[in-house]
Amino acid sequence: MHATSAPTFGIQVTTRGDVGEKMIRYAQDKISRVARRHTKDPILSLRIKLTAEPNPSRGRPAIAQASLDVNGRLIRGHVAGVGMQAAIDLLEERLRDQLERLADRREALRKRGPGPRDAGEWRHGDPPSPRPPFFDRLPEERQVVRRKTYALHPLTAADAADEMRQLDYDFHLYVDADTGQEMVVRRAEDGTVSASGPVGDLAEPEAVERLSLTGDPFLFYRDAATGRATVAYRRYNGHYGLITGA
Repeated sequence: MHATSAPTFGIQVTTRGDVGEKMIRYAQDKISRVARRHTKDPILSLRIKLTAEPNPSRGRPAIAQASLDVNGRLIRGHVAGVGMQAAIDLLEERLRDQLERLADRREALRKRGPGPRDAGEWRHGDPPSPRPPFFDRLPEERQVVRRKTYALHPLTAADAADEMRQLDYDFHLYVDADTGQEMVVRRAEDGTVSASGPVGDLAEPEAVERLSLTGDPFLFYRDAATGRATVAYRRYNGHYGLITGA
C-alpha cells in the first residue's frame, strides 16, 4: 500500500494492489475537477482510495472510493468496475450526482429565505439532519432537467440499503441478487428502509404526470417504450430527473 498527494485542496490518493501511476493521476484529475466544478463551497479535503483486487474471478475487481469534505459536509462514493478507469469514471458520476443534489437543496432553501441554519447542512459530529422541503414550483413550469443511465449491478437488499446510506441517497435502483429483478430501496422520513418493484409499464409523460399528482418524491416504473427500469424523481429545485437502468 502506498499514498501520494497533490497540492490542490489536500488531495490524498491511497492505493492497494496493482494500481499504476497513470490511474492515480487520472483519479486525481477527474475527481478534483468534478469537485471544483459542482460546488461553490470551500473544499477542505479530498481522499481517494483505489483498490485492485488480486482475484481475477471477481466480476468487478477495481474499486474506487472517495471522501470529499465540502465545508464540513461529507460527500462519499464507493463503486466497483471491470477496470480501474471505468471505476474512476463511475465514481466521478456518483460524486457529481451528490454535489448537484446538495446544490439543489441549498437553492431550495435559499428561495425560502435565510434561517438560523440550513436544514440540509451537516457538520462533523452532528446527527443526520432532515431533508429540506422541495421548492414549490408550479406544475406547468416543471420539466425533466436531468437524465442518467447506468448499469445496474446485482446486490442484496441489505447491500443496496448500505450503498444508499453511503451515497446519502433517498432511494437506490439496483438488481436483486437473488431474483434478478430490478428493485428500488428507499429511505422514509422516519429513517426506515424498504424495497419495492416497479408500479407497472408507463410512458414517460404518464409517469411524470402521476408523480406530479401524487406529490411523492419518486416513482419507480418500467418504461413502456424501452422496457427499462426507470425512476422519475423530484429534484429539490422543483423540476424532475430520470434514472434508467442500462
